[in-house]
Amino acid sequence: MFTAKMPIVKNTLYCHQLLVMIFLFSCSKAPTLINVKGHKKVLDNITTIIQESGLQTNLGIKIVDLESDEIIYEWNAQALFNPASNNKLYTCIAALAILDSNQTFSTSVYQDTAALYLVGGGDPHLTLEQLDTMARTISDTMKLHLGRDYWF
Repeated sequence: MFTAKMPIVKNTLYCHQLLVMIFLFSCSKAPTLINVKGHKKVLDNITTIIQESGLQTNLGIKIVDLESDEIIYEWNAQALFNPASNNKLYTCIAALAILDSNQTFSTSVYQDTAALYLVGGGDPHLTLEQLDTMARTISDTMKLHLGRDYWF
């Protein structure tokens, strides 16, 4: 009679142990999949990519752990840079100095016996709708003059 109950007691004991282990593991902090601080190779790869990019003097990076305030990675972090919006001002000033105030942009269409060429003039205001209209106009003109439909 005692031996017949033994497997039930053993199974119950294993279930209790399993429940205790599940409880203990669920109370612990979830494991981090990538511990950046422990992966020097990842940090070295970031440095290698920066060095090979040629952007070393125009790039600053600082990665900080938000919980501990610990600096994880730095590259040129103390350097002072012009904000990108300020850099756009230099481009505008150069464009105004070089271009005529009456400068216009155009997109031209050229054709020879075997091909059709669309040559953009850098118009920053050219929209997709305008390009669609231009393509329809060209297609309609080609149908009118050549008598058949073309895909381009």
